Amino acid sequence: MENDHLGSDGHPEVISIDSDDDLEVTHYSTPRNRSSGVKQESATPVRSGSTHISSEAARTVKVQPVDSDEDVNDGELAYKKFKERKSLKRKQTSAIGRKSKIPRGNEFVGRVKPERPTPRPKRPLKSYGEVSSEDELMESTLPGYLKNRRAQFELNHERLQDSGLKLPPTYEDVDFSDDERLEELQERPVFPNLATQKEYKDIELPYSLGVIPAPIAQWLRQYQVEGVAFLHELFVYQKGGVLGDDMGLGKTIQVIAFLTAAYGKTGDERDAKRMRKVRRSDDTAWYPRTLIVCPGTLIANWKSEFTRWGWWNVDSYHGENKDIALDAARSGRVEVLITTYTTYMSNKDSLNMIEWDCVIADECHKIKERKSGTTQSMNEINALCRIGLTGTAIQNKYEELWTLLNWTNPGVLGPVSTWKAKICEPLKIGQSHDATLSELSRARKTAKKLVENLLPQFFLRRMKTLIADQLPKKIDRVVFCPLTETQSEAYENFLDSDIVDYIKNSTQICDCLSGRKRGWCCYRFIPDRDPAAWQSYVFPAIAVLQKLSNHLAILIPQGSDPKEKQDKDKSYLEVALPDKWEDLYRTRDSIVNYANPEFCGNAGFLS
Repeated sequence: MENDHLGSDGHPEVISIDSDDDLEVTHYSTPRNRSSGVKQESATPVRSGSTHISSEAARTVKVQPVDSDEDVNDGELAYKKFKERKSLKRKQTSAIGRKSKIPRGNEFVGRVKPERPTPRPKRPLKSYGEVSSEDELMESTLPGYLKNRRAQFELNHERLQDSGLKLPPTYEDVDFSDDERLEELQERPVFPNLATQKEYKDIELPYSLGVIPAPIAQWLRQYQVEGVAFLHELFVYQKGGVLGDDMGLGKTIQVIAFLTAAYGKTGDERDAKRMRKVRRSDDTAWYPRTLIVCPGTLIANWKSEFTRWGWWNVDSYHGENKDIALDAARSGRVEVLITTYTTYMSNKDSLNMIEWDCVIADECHKIKERKSGTTQSMNEINALCRIGLTGTAIQNKYEELWTLLNWTNPGVLGPVSTWKAKICEPLKIGQSHDATLSELSRARKTAKKLVENLLPQFFLRRMKTLIADQLPKKIDRVVFCPLTETQSEAYENFLDSDIVDYIKNSTQICDCLSGRKRGWCCYRFIPDRDPAAWQSYVFPAIAVLQKLSNHLAILIPQGSDPKEKQDKDKSYLEVALPDKWEDLYRTRDSIVNYANPEFCGNAGFLS
C-alpha cells in the first residue's frame, strides 16, 4: 500500500507499509546552497526518524509496495517466526537430549556412551637401517675427519694386513745405553709388603701381539690379565668398548697395563726414554698418543697411578697451564694427556686437532644421556679407539647402555628405536609383575642373546661375586672404643635432661589419674622450650647422643652456621656440659677442639 503525503517542507512523502509494526517514511528534500540561495537540481532522499541523515551524500531507499492483504499476512507470519526463533531452538535442543537418554535395544537404562572417532593406526616400528631425524645412525653425524680416519684405517688394513694395525712400536733401531746393565735397572711397581700373584715372566697377548712385561704381570690377577687382553685387542683393531667391572676390581690398573703393552714398554727405567729416542731417530715414526677424560677429582689419582706402575710422560690439560700441555701433546712430547669432561667441552676444537690413537673415558656413565651436551661433544672426539670405564653402565634405563656402546662404536648397534623395540621393551615387559609366560620367555631369550652374543664384543663386566675365588678374603675387625670421662659426663648429663625425660616417659600413665599417657595428657609440652611439643625433639635428641658418642667438638656451634642453628646447638651444649660450655662456645671456631683427646675416645684408643 502506498500513499502520497506532503511533508513539512512541501515535498511529497512516499510511505511504504510492510506490516503494522513496520513503517518507513521517506521524503525527498532539495538542498539549497546557503551561500547563494540557489536551489540544487539533484534531489537527496531524507529518512525521518532516528536514523542517521547525511546532508552531502544521497542515500537510496528501496520502496517495496504492498499489493494485497495476503502479502500482509505473510509478513506477520514471518515476524512471528522471527520473534519465536530462540524459543524454538531451545525446544529442539531439549528434545535431542531426551532422545539420547532413551535405551537402545537390550542396553541398560542410562546415558548412551558417545561415539568416538576411530583411533588412527599406530606408526609401525622402523626396521634396521631406516633413519629419522630423532634417532639417526651415529656414523651419519660423525665429523668428516673421523670418517676419513676410519676409511683410511680400513684401507691400510686391507692392503697391508697386520702391518696396517696399531701394533706396539718396535725399538730395534733404537739404541739404549742401559741395555748393558739390565740387571741393575729399577722396575715398577714395587710393593714390598705384598705377595705377587704370578711368577716373574712376561705374558703374551695372543690376539693382539702385545706383551705385558714381567714387572707388571706378576702383580695382576687372572681376571685383570683378561681385561688387559680385551682392551689391547680393541686398540690394535681401533675399535671401542666398555670395561664395566665392579668398583674396586682395578680398572685403572688394567688400563695402565694395557697402555704398557700398547706402547711396547718393559716396566723398567728405559721406558722413560722411549718416546724421546723414537722422535730423535725418526720424526715420522708412529708413536701412540692417549687422551684420558675423567672427572676433575680423579686427575691426581691417575697421575699417581701412572707414576706407581711405570715411567710415563703424563700431563694434564686443565687449569692455567693447559695450553702448554696441549702444545707438548701436539708436538709429540706427551704420551698421555689427562683432562676433564668440562674442559674438553669448552676446548674440544683444540683437542680434536690432534689425532688420538686412544681415548679413555673414566666414569663414562656421565655420557649416558644421548641428547646431553656432554654426550654430543664426546661423540666428536678425534679417536677411533674409544674405551669407557664405569661400574654402573645402566643406572635408570636400558637406553643408557645403547648410548655408551654407540659412543664406543658409532652406528654399529643401529638406531635407538631398534634397540628400544628389540631389547628395552621385551626386558621391561618381562620384569613387570603381571607378565605372561610368553612375555617372560621372550625377556629371558632377549637377555640371554644380549649377554652371550652382542655384549662380549664391546662390553666386559666382572662382578665380585663371580670372581670371589680370585679376590683376597675380606676380614672385618670390630673395635669397641670406650668414651672418655668428659664424653661420659656429657652423655649422662644429656640423658638426665628434661628433653630425654619427656621423651622416655611419654608412654607412661599420667600421674593426674586420668588414665591417659603422659605425652598426651599433662606432659605434652616441655617447659621453656620452643617448640614446646616433646615430639619435636625425638630425632634431634638421637642426633645429639650420636654426636656426643663420636666427638664433642661436633656439638659445638660453628660461626659459619645460621644464628638459629647456633642457638639450638648452644642449648644442647649447655645441657651436656653446663660447666664448660661458655669456654667452648667462646673458642667454637678453633681447630684445637678437634685435636683434644678428651673429646673423643677413638683418638685415645688409636694413639
